[in-house]
Amino acid sequence: MESNRKAFRIRIVQTDGEPMQYVEPYADKEIEFVDFSNRNDGRGAEEWLDLRNRKPIPLADGISMNLVGNQVTQYYMALTNDTWSESDQVYSYMEYIDVEQQYADSERYRKDRAYWLDKFQSLPELTVLKPYNPLASSTVAARKRVTISADFYRALTAFCRENKIGVFTFSYPPFIFTCTK
Repeated sequence: MESNRKAFRIRIVQTDGEPMQYVEPYADKEIEFVDFSNRNDGRGAEEWLDLRNRKPIPLADGISMNLVGNQVTQYYMALTNDTWSESDQVYSYMEYIDVEQQYADSERYRKDRAYWLDKFQSLPELTVLKPYNPLASSTVAARKRVTISADFYRALTAFCRENKIGVFTFSYPPFIFTCTK
């Protein structure tokens, strides 16, 4: 479990123009607690989510947040439906780093690297890549709210797990799934 918590402390900084990654030392942090128990109509959480969803999100760490969102949703659904099992275990980012480092140190990596360096010794003069203009790009997201049954959600997450994709990646544009029991 400790390795899973380390993933939340991964930081990337730029040193001499190069991105460097490190794990920030553990420190207690405040987590925002929002209490909707005084709202009898059940709209408090929805209103809060609507306000939050209208704010642009920083895209600097989008992949990580997608993974975190998928894991939180998966754990929540498994716990509320009492279907948690050891096969639902998701490996931490630190474990992925270890596997990648083992590959980078392997003979297989050296062969793969040699192959691709040879393959791309000469590149075509023109590419069909569209130039990126950050001033013309927007970070405003369009989200849709969909209510689905818990059974359908379990089938959807199983499909995504089998095909090694995240629920949020599968549902483009992003949907906020609300489950019924």
